[in-house]
Amino acid sequence: MRKLFHTKKSWLPIMGLSSLLFGFAFLLFLSAEFVQSSRNHSDISIGVMMFAAIIVAPLFEELFFRGFFTGKNWLKWTGVTGLFLFVLLGELNLLAIGLLLGFLTCYFAYVKFQINSFYDFAILLNILLFTVVHYKMEELIDPDLFFLAFFQFGLGAIFTWLVLNYGILKSILFHSAWNGTMMIIMLLAIQYPGEELHKYENSRVYVEWNRSPRFDSHNTFVQNVNNDTLIGRHVEARYLYKFLNGFDKEEMRSENLRLLQTENYMRYNFKAVIKTSDDNDLKKGVTDFLFEKKLIYFLEN
Repeated sequence: MRKLFHTKKSWLPIMGLSSLLFGFAFLLFLSAEFVQSSRNHSDISIGVMMFAAIIVAPLFEELFFRGFFTGKNWLKWTGVTGLFLFVLLGELNLLAIGLLLGFLTCYFAYVKFQINSFYDFAILLNILLFTVVHYKMEELIDPDLFFLAFFQFGLGAIFTWLVLNYGILKSILFHSAWNGTMMIIMLLAIQYPGEELHKYENSRVYVEWNRSPRFDSHNTFVQNVNNDTLIGRHVEARYLYKFLNGFDKEEMRSENLRLLQTENYMRYNFKAVIKTSDDNDLKKGVTDFLFEKKLIYFLEN
């Protein structure tokens, strides 16, 4: 602990850890069971998502956001270019633009005048920008989702401290290790889910469903039985929706929508029985079930 207080900007890890603790506290005590956020990648393969999280994101985010604090001129200008790309290709909200301009103003004011307060403000604005570009504006003010920003803010503070004291390579490695740990936790969660049976009923259908270990079986199917029963085994909720309603990728792209699964990459077993004489009620009832139980959702890009 003494060594920590003798490092550059020792307030950063304290602020970062405090922010992470706040995030975990909200996650444990205040959040809903299912979090439907824009940081969901269930519509791409696990392999691609893991490669992006463990290799691509740590490398480019550290170079673009924290390269400024290495003292290397080429990384400074790489960061300027990279941050503009992050903001322009992201949500492009006024908050992100303001933080970017504020950060660059404070940073280059420090470079010119060597006033430490400018440097500290630049660090804080950089961390805030790192947080904001990862979320939609409405998520930052949503009472059910705002706590997610605490994690990004805390990590941004810790990564910046690592760059200042140990170099950008250590920061990249730590960032990669953190993301890798999150991936392992996710894989364990989808391989060892609670398999208790859940029941759902509306005016159209009665549904029994439970979670299924992701990697235990390749026997995946959905089928209608006698036109009054729908059975799905070891399937993603997204696939069940597509089976019932069809799925036009081009139409989704044109409408700027993504079909996402709330529990990333989770597989399920389903049995739905129709309660009426209208065959269409099976499709409508199961579709209502998927949305009401928050297993899937549409996200506007």
